[in-house]
Amino acid sequence: MTTETPNDPVCTGPLCGSPDINAVLESKPGSNPSYRLYLSGWKLSAQYLNRNRYPLKWFAGIMLEGSMGSDLVALEKQTALQLDGKPAFRLLAAGHGESTPRVLGYVSEARGYVFLLVGAAPSAPHPLQSAIEALKFH
Repeated sequence: MTTETPNDPVCTGPLCGSPDINAVLESKPGSNPSYRLYLSGWKLSAQYLNRNRYPLKWFAGIMLEGSMGSDLVALEKQTALQLDGKPAFRLLAAGHGESTPRVLGYVSEARGYVFLLVGAAPSAPHPLQSAIEALKFH
């Protein structure tokens, strides 16, 4: 889902190297349906917090498209929405020839971090999508 950006010594962008936050949450083994959440977050320097110069949509384009494997196709264009009242973007993806999303990608920001949250739902994606879209940041 999320792939680590190689530590490139000439990379000067905000998403270079390993994320500052990198976590995976899974439902209990044997649970049905089975879900997995991947969370990657990067602490942004002051220059990249300027949304006139670096809109969240710019980050979303890089992060959402970059997290899709070659076995996935987008089911929609990036969709603007709110997560806990904050701007966010969503991209739903499925396997080739499928019409039900099985990967739900979100990009938003909180407390100086831009983050990518990817939900993997091999079946029954709607409960996971509803839970993600009802998230509260604390």
